[in-house]
Amino acid sequence: MNNIAEGFDSGSNTRFCYFLNVAKGSCSEVRSMLFLCEDLKICNEDERTRLQSITKQINTGIVKMISHLKTTPPLNPITNQPSNSVTQ
Repeated sequence: MNNIAEGFDSGSNTRFCYFLNVAKGSCSEVRSMLFLCEDLKICNEDERTRLQSITKQINTGIVKMISHLKTTPPLNPITNQPSNSVTQ
């Protein structure tokens, strides 16, 4: 979540996408660590599977956000309008 917050406040879609990709990687790390949790008996297989399913949903949301940002012009922070639009 911290990477997403930092990217959101970065001031550009390109930087936001970078931080979203970092968050996507962190999500994959959590999914991997859940196998270790199961091996160490911190959770059982059902809990691991449930939590991994949630991380996959989060990952899907991050991918959709990246896709959206890559196809949406950035907003001008002053006018809150797309940077390439002309305002009156």
